Amino acid sequence: MPNLEDNIEAELGRLVVRQQQLRDRHNLLVMLEDFRSNGPLKRKGSGMDANKNSELEKIKQEMKELEEKEEQLRRQGNKTRKEEDIQNVINMGGVPVLPASIDAIIAAPPPGPAPQIILDVDNLPPAPSNTMCPSCHQYIITETVTRVGSTAWLVCIMSAMVGCVLGCCLLPFCTNCFKDIVHKCPKCRSQIHVCKKL
Repeated sequence: MPNLEDNIEAELGRLVVRQQQLRDRHNLLVMLEDFRSNGPLKRKGSGMDANKNSELEKIKQEMKELEEKEEQLRRQGNKTRKEEDIQNVINMGGVPVLPASIDAIIAAPPPGPAPQIILDVDNLPPAPSNTMCPSCHQYIITETVTRVGSTAWLVCIMSAMVGCVLGCCLLPFCTNCFKDIVHKCPKCRSQIHVCKKL
């Protein structure tokens, strides 16, 4: 069963369509009059002019009535929307705080948790994180890059000692799992923190 708000929206849609039809008819009549008065077949004083003028007046009158009706429907829709919002607040166990005369939009909170900002840069995880840059003092999401550190060198030397030959000992330099992770500021490009593997 359609509710009152749906009925108001449907009626507003019909009013908009009718207003557009009347505007189109008005523009067509004006263009036709301009064509007749400036065209090759100039007519002087005929009964057609009186008919057109009366039709233009009727269009203006109907447009005015439609605008008044549209304003009434919009006021009625706002009133029912405010009443529904207050009723929803009461149904949820609350008491309406705002008076009914104030238009308030009640928005739901965002669906996920708020991003956590890590202010102690020594506790940054290996992934890009929200923090405040100690150099430029801006709130940023860090950029992460990898670089060869002591862990990669240690694994390389140990694999060479075990007997990895033919370049197998160089594999730690090719994979990111043995490299250190460096957090950088995307704005001032300064290095913020290094997450070492050892």
